[in-house]
Order: sequence, then structure tokens, then C-alpha cells
Amino acid sequence: MYVAAQFNLDPDAAVAWAARIGVGQFITCAERGIDATFLPFNIARRADGKLALHTHCAKVNPQWHDAGECLVTVTGPNCYVSPSDMTRAAPDARMPRVPTWNYLTIQIRGRLVAHHDSDWKIRTLAELSRAHEPEWSPGACGAGTESGAGVAPMLKALVGIEVVVDDVVGKAKLSQNRSSEDISYTAGNLRARARDAARRAVAAGTNSEAILERAGEAADLSEMRVDHSFEHPGAVADLMERIAIPWAKEREARVAEAREIQRLRDEAD
Repeated sequence: MYVAAQFNLDPDAAVAWAARIGVGQFITCAERGIDATFLPFNIARRADGKLALHTHCAKVNPQWHDAGECLVTVTGPNCYVSPSDMTRAAPDARMPRVPTWNYLTIQIRGRLVAHHDSDWKIRTLAELSRAHEPEWSPGACGAGTESGAGVAPMLKALVGIEVVVDDVVGKAKLSQNRSSEDISYTAGNLRARARDAARRAVAAGTNSEAILERAGEAADLSEMRVDHSFEHPGAVADLMERIAIPWAKEREARVAEAREIQRLRDEAD
């Protein structure tokens, strides 16, 4: 994944975000081609000190056969950013304001190891449950027992998946190419847009049937307008304030310092 310097996410922060999101596309490649499955996961530290991603898939899914290099892509908050969300460009600006997309994403590369023993599968299923819903247990919904015996019959249909992590790359593209004031302005507009979208969704009672109806009305899919209600502009605004604004302010301080040094040199000459 190409990552410009201003968008680079610290590896430790990238791992923390991936663990917090907890779901992504598990991608492998074999003679049959490229396969991808959307899987929940948790991240653990192995006895040898390496990070590992733990998940599972159905035994009928051929991906578990793809031992070797694999990739897991994790998508964080993301949203469309309209020029109307940005400050107006100066009359003498070299570039106009154009639409863009802000996002956080992580790519985890590693080696796929398939696990078939029940102990490994039970242990990692428990880890996954604790990560996503600590209060849940096999007996919580009236089936099985607290010991996990109720889950045992399912294990034969599952294959444990371990991705031994070799590399983690994180990218947070959050308008860091703009000034801190511009970023703050855009973040405020995105947060307002999120509130407006939430109110409209409640008022319209948006549901999957309505989405399908709109799709059916389009003569061609290329004529469909993208439904931005699936995005997370409020969460993106939070990230812009937490990540992009401090980064931009540090850059601005370095630029100001460099200009002051140059001014002093010019005066000395």
C-alpha cells in the first residue's frame, strides 16, 4: 500500500486500531486465483513474541488450504469530503478545491497457518468472544453449557486460522495536506453532516428495502447516486481532530521556525 509520509500511521497505533475494529477482509491467493472472506478476528502475542491474528472460517471455505503469504485489510472510519466541507480556496490558489475521501485503513501481511485441533479452536473462539462481547458465554442464550460443551459440535465444521504477522502498514488520510485551521473547519462540517444524516435517517426510516427500491429505479447502476448514509463522517471528524490537526500544527511550527531562521540570516547578511 502506498502511503505518503503525512498519512503514515505509527505501526503500534495501526495494530491498536486493527484490534479495536476487529474485522477485515482475509485475502489469499492460490492456483484458483484470489479469494477474500470478511472475517472477525482478534490480535494476540505468540509465545515467540510475534503478533498473530486469530480467526476461523468454515471448513468448506477453500482459503484455509492457502498456506503461506496472505493479507488482511482492515477498514476504519471513512467518508466523502465535499468541496463545500472545505474552506474556500484563495483567488490565487494553484489548485481548486476538489472532492476527496478521508479514511483510515490498515494492511496486515503475514503467513497463514491452519489449525484443526479442538483446543486451539475453543481457546481462540473464547478470545474472539471476549474481544467482541465479554458478557457472552456459550450458555448465555439457553444453548449449551458455560463450559463450552454446546459449541463442541460446531468445531468439526470450522478451521482455525492464524496469521503470523510479518508487517503492518497503517494509513490515515485525513486532510493533513491542509492547514490546521482548514482541517478544523472541515471536521466541524463533517460532524454537522453526521448529525443531519442521523436525523434524516430517523425521519425517513431508511432500511434495506428502501435501498433496493432505489436501485431498481435506476435504469443503469452508473446512474445511481452513492448513499453516503453508510459512511462515518462524525468518526472521521474525530480522527481529524486527534491525528491530523496536531500533525498539521507541528508542521506549521517547523515551517515558522525555518522562516524565522532564514529571516535572521537575511538580516545578518
